[in-house]
Amino acid sequence: MSRTFWTRTALFLGALVFLFPFYYMLVGSFQKTPDTTVRGIFPTGGWTLDNYTDINSRVNLLQSLLNSVIVTSGVLLGTVVFGVLAGYALARLHFRGRGTLFAVMLLVQIIPFQLLIIPIYVMIVRSYGLADSYAGMILAPDKFAAAHPDAVKAFVAATDATSTTKAYAVSSSPITGLASHPTSAKSTATAT
Repeated sequence: MSRTFWTRTALFLGALVFLFPFYYMLVGSFQKTPDTTVRGIFPTGGWTLDNYTDINSRVNLLQSLLNSVIVTSGVLLGTVVFGVLAGYALARLHFRGRGTLFAVMLLVQIIPFQLLIIPIYVMIVRSYGLADSYAGMILAPDKFAAAHPDAVKAFVAATDATSTTKAYAVSSSPITGLASHPTSAKSTATAT
């Protein structure tokens, strides 16, 4: 027997081990009463589709989906906005303590998010009174995600600084300078 046979056999057995919980969930969803014994792994009877037909009466799926979309969109928007702002500041602006601040932000990433989500949510609920609201669910992950601008910092540091240089040439501020970028000034000058 070759080495590849044993490797493929081990990978196949590992895949079965990882896929077993999904199989067990699927089989359990078709049973009238859940069977948590060893016999429940390979049931011989008691199959039904009632669990799937009754799910809308038990849970409002459309409202749950809407809640997921609202919370996910809010967290994504907050993470992108704060990550871009912090990443740009750490990559382009020179200020005292920039390296220390970036090191602290990297150190925060060592702590798993799952360890902090409940204390952060409790703090937001108690401090801001945002229990049972979209804002409370959105702010809890965003408060932690604001400390992750390292990818944006790397991207901004790797890009050419010509846009920022042009913005400084047009205006004293990169933000107002980008709003009146030379290309937009040319297009308005040629239009008149």
